[in-house]
Amino acid sequence: MTEPVKLIECPRDAWQGLQEIIPADHKAEYLRELVLAGFKHIDAVSFVSPKHVKQMADSEEVMQKFLASLPPNAETPEIIGIVVNEKGLERALATPGVTTIGYPYSISAYFRRANANMTRGESRRLVETLNKATKVASKGLVIYISMAFGNPYDEPWGPEIVEETLEWLKDIRVKTVSLADTPATPLPSSLPICSNVPTPPSPASNSVCTCIAARKMPKPKFSPSTTPAAAVSMAH
Repeated sequence: MTEPVKLIECPRDAWQGLQEIIPADHKAEYLRELVLAGFKHIDAVSFVSPKHVKQMADSEEVMQKFLASLPPNAETPEIIGIVVNEKGLERALATPGVTTIGYPYSISAYFRRANANMTRGESRRLVETLNKATKVASKGLVIYISMAFGNPYDEPWGPEIVEETLEWLKDIRVKTVSLADTPATPLPSSLPICSNVPTPPSPASNSVCTCIAARKMPKPKFSPSTTPAAAVSMAH
């Protein structure tokens, strides 16, 4: 039996890396064109700190304009909205059109601190909160395991760390997981972990191996244990 392949277009990751602010109208028009081209799953917006990620400060406006622009007969796509804390979760759940909440769970202590200013325990508690809140709101949830294929920050890394994280997500019944190639530096030796994804907790689960090629991450200029507050890029 042939397994279906789910393609997720992700303009959000490209947009948030640009310095020049893209007008909300242009973003909405781009999302509309993706839908008309046939894309059914789009990682489109993020609900993070407007101070640190100015490009995505207009996510609510973009979604409003995007929904208003769709033709009457257009099939509404799955829209993923990224959050990094409970404040972002509240914004995402209150935004019409956002069907799935995405959370980047990093197995790198440095990246986790720099990206969301959280400890491992805090990040895991947030995942549990997201899991409960999305079920109550009848929304989807996808957990991205950042650094799943390698770690450029001179920290311990190995397939067993990824597998332990997958087992934990399975135990708390998270149904959709993406293994993210955050630094875009995977080694051939790291790819076999895709075959070791634990059995999903139910037939309805979508625990899958999804390689996400992102921009290369610079090596830190300071110790992962002493990340300064100024390095926090997405948290409110």
